[in-house]
Amino acid sequence: MARAVLLAAAMLSSNARRLIESHLHLVGRQARYLRHRYRLDVPMEELESFGRMGLVDAAERFDPERGHAFASFARPRIRGAILDGLAQLGPSGRTRRRGGHLKRVRRRHDQLPGEQASAELELSRRRLRSALHQALAELPDRARLLVERRYFEHRTLVDIGLELGVSKSRASRLHAAALRKLRAALAEVMSVGEDTLDAELAQVA
Repeated sequence: MARAVLLAAAMLSSNARRLIESHLHLVGRQARYLRHRYRLDVPMEELESFGRMGLVDAAERFDPERGHAFASFARPRIRGAILDGLAQLGPSGRTRRRGGHLKRVRRRHDQLPGEQASAELELSRRRLRSALHQALAELPDRARLLVERRYFEHRTLVDIGLELGVSKSRASRLHAAALRKLRAALAEVMSVGEDTLDAELAQVA
């Protein structure tokens, strides 16, 4: 999931990326709260990984014209993403005693005004994950290698440039070009009437 979160965030607008960077602390707070509140047997890193997906989703969907503070908008989505992730882990990934209560909490989150049903969200994520893998496979070898090294192996552009035999600035330009090709490829496979590409990318899990 961490790979998908990084790649999804990279596809967002600069404003959305700034919101994510300045509110990452919310993820840790929500993860710690849920872990303590429900005595979860899940590593903090995993809870935070789920939560970051919710933060990316919130940053993409946020509309400042509605007059809400981003933190207030993001918190329930971060919590919801963590609860969704816990539901996918099954009883072995959390305390059995608290499992039923977690489901009830998740249902309350699903009833938030304007939220899509969980099943619809999961379908969207599966559809986009498949489209993203297809788009990556169709990139030129060099571009695909760069994206995989950057987002799957978390390597720096300097390091990748050395492997490719190019400067950091050249690697940066290749990186930007690869992301543009991914956007274009994904735009072609999305059905007419779907949300914008960036909105779909924010749903990757």
